[in-house]
Amino acid sequence: LLPFYAQWALSLPWAIFHILIIGLQAFVFMILTIVYLTQAHDTGEH
Repeated sequence: LLPFYAQWALSLPWAIFHILIIGLQAFVFMILTIVYLTQAHDTGEH
């Protein structure tokens, strides 16, 4: 097994990467939702 500091050094970049992916995914889905709701609202008025 790896020593504690090696496990921490390997898990920290993975945790940062994971947080960035979660934030990016939330941003993308927010933009897609806004675009979809805007299109649905615009087509409902005609």
